[in-house]
Amino acid sequence: MIIDYDQIVRLIESNLEVKVRQETLNSSKVRIGSLATTFVPEVSVYAIGEDSHMNKISKNPSAGVVANVNLFNGFRDVEKNKINNLSYETNSLEFKRSYNEQVFKAKKYYFDALKILEDIKILTEHEKINKNNRDLILKKVASGLSPKSEELIFKKIELELREQRIKKDNELKVTYSHLKNIFALDKNEKIEIVGELDISKFNYSPNSRKIDLAIVESNEALINAEKKSSGLWRMPRVNLYAEKSLTNHVNGEFLEEEDGDKQVVGLKVTLPIFSEKNVDSIEDQIKSTEVKSALLRKKNQIRELEANEEQVVIQLDHLKSMIEISKSKVELSKEIMNKTFSEFRLGLKEALSLNEATADYLDAREDLIEHQIEYILNIEETKVNALD
Repeated sequence: MIIDYDQIVRLIESNLEVKVRQETLNSSKVRIGSLATTFVPEVSVYAIGEDSHMNKISKNPSAGVVANVNLFNGFRDVEKNKINNLSYETNSLEFKRSYNEQVFKAKKYYFDALKILEDIKILTEHEKINKNNRDLILKKVASGLSPKSEELIFKKIELELREQRIKKDNELKVTYSHLKNIFALDKNEKIEIVGELDISKFNYSPNSRKIDLAIVESNEALINAEKKSSGLWRMPRVNLYAEKSLTNHVNGEFLEEEDGDKQVVGLKVTLPIFSEKNVDSIEDQIKSTEVKSALLRKKNQIRELEANEEQVVIQLDHLKSMIEISKSKVELSKEIMNKTFSEFRLGLKEALSLNEATADYLDAREDLIEHQIEYILNIEETKVNALD
């Protein structure tokens, strides 16, 4: 499987953490509107029969139907539904943030792999340069123009490069394993990372709507709704009920009384007068405190987001400058390496100087890659908290 940057969002849909949170979100969505069942009529049937020879009592068997309908529930269901809606809204925001975090995590692994692949390219180039330099020094040693020690220097570098390649290959395997895990791919799946480090494709655009702030606002509304709902216990309840019963009118030996058919329709009004909630002033105080705390959190969140926004801009400007400097260093160090190589061929420079010049050039390239990836990941990280 070939994985590029654009496929990450599609592949993350298979992430197990995302699926679990999606199911949790779905379960909270089911609660919305479920309270409408409170007003669905409740209908039940019953049958009664009793025969006791010991007490000389026999009651005729009877059966009946009872229906009960809630007509008014003191707005409790309306407020409860608001609470469920706000809870779902908060859960949706938390799911969005969790989803964004998984996407960013996957992107980080992707760019880690991309960096390792770039490092391997540099390593391959270093191996090629070292081989050419060693071939040249072998000729110079054979002709007596260079000491044997210079040949050993290149041999030592060759071993170091081989060691670095083993490390990079292992790092790549580990990173690929992380990618397979986060995308829920089979461990035997062959994957290949493709892409380029073109920072011009990644632009930072401040987003005024942040998930963290939206969660604080949603929680604030939720606390207010819960506070309002807790005060509705004093509201009356109205129920309509009806009962129809039928009795078997067969005279028995021990029959003392006989109930006739019964039909009842009534309206039941319940008005709470006293409850444990009469003494819940402490709970009311707690709710009021929670509302104030939510407001303070909101103000603090806004301040932190504004400060973070400024810090992001400063950091990105800094990295842009570092990238430009790194590009210049790559060009300059490459020129120095080429000139050092020419002087080495003429016997004007020793092998150690050539190796240092080569290492400086390759280090400059690695620094450039690191700055480019850091710049891209800084932009990608800002998307974790973006609401849109």
